[in-house]
Amino acid sequence: PGWDLTDVSCVDSDQAPVDPSEFIVSNEDQIFCTFTNTKLGNVTVVKYHDHNANGVRDVGDEVLGDTGAGDEVEATRWEMHLVGTDTDVDAYQWTGALVQGQVTFSDLLPDSFTLSEQIKEGWFQSKISCNNDSILDGLDNLPFSISFLDNDNEHEVNVGAGQNITCEIGNYQDAEITVRKVLYQPDGATVASNDDTQFGFSLTGQNDFDLANGDAQNFSVDPGTYTVNESNIPTNYDFIDCVADYEYGGEGISVQNGEEVTLGSGNEVTVTCYNKQQSGTITGDKFNDIIGEGQECSFDNEQETEICQPKLPNWTINLYNNDDGSIGD
Repeated sequence: PGWDLTDVSCVDSDQAPVDPSEFIVSNEDQIFCTFTNTKLGNVTVVKYHDHNANGVRDVGDEVLGDTGAGDEVEATRWEMHLVGTDTDVDAYQWTGALVQGQVTFSDLLPDSFTLSEQIKEGWFQSKISCNNDSILDGLDNLPFSISFLDNDNEHEVNVGAGQNITCEIGNYQDAEITVRKVLYQPDGATVASNDDTQFGFSLTGQNDFDLANGDAQNFSVDPGTYTVNESNIPTNYDFIDCVADYEYGGEGISVQNGEEVTLGSGNEVTVTCYNKQQSGTITGDKFNDIIGEGQECSFDNEQETEICQPKLPNWTINLYNNDDGSIGD
């Protein structure tokens, strides 16, 4: 086991080739045969949930594909595919069919293989890597940048005689950020009504957008760190705070006029930004309407100047709230 007869060659005493599958040996004939055996290799593929989509299996990145029976268990499994270049290998296996989260392609002759997977709906591939991948030296001196995030779902795996290679494939799901706007009255506690003022927002990696009181907007994003900012606060409104509410629990980081949030694969967070209306000012003037025109000041065309009637001091002016009839200050 673990070896394969890959070649048989024979020659006679004159070094002439002899068909090894069938030959006749007479008296005094000598036939020399060489048997070549090649040790077989293996490729083990580990499938993991790349929670932060960094292409590295970090602590807490669990494997995908459970063992056992039943539709629910089988739904956790992923199909892995290995195709040879010069050898007749075109195989697929399911993670978890034998070992949780992994498959092994066994008894492989030396060859260059292509490793891929069937990516499930709603998932994305972060990286395929193997423990015999070549690493470039002197990257700091290169005139161009290189990304090792191999997510084109075709990875070359070179297997030598007797090699046991381990490859890892990471996958993640989009995260979701919901941004909400809540506007309060000047008291900072009562939600405002009949105010559709637009507030400008920015979100890392997205186009700027506007929200009015009660509006919300959803964004599907890669796992990572994002900042929600109120980028345009209208005049006569005050910023109170932006608060992150994680679906799985957690806290955001307060920044100027916004909130910073970090999401992993499949996480959801709602960032609600609160503002309040500034209090308005109403000024009442009491004047002696000598000329009976009902206005304090008027423009005199003959004199080409504004003429104001005299004010009346020491009068009490009351301001009533139309909602409850109360007298204001």
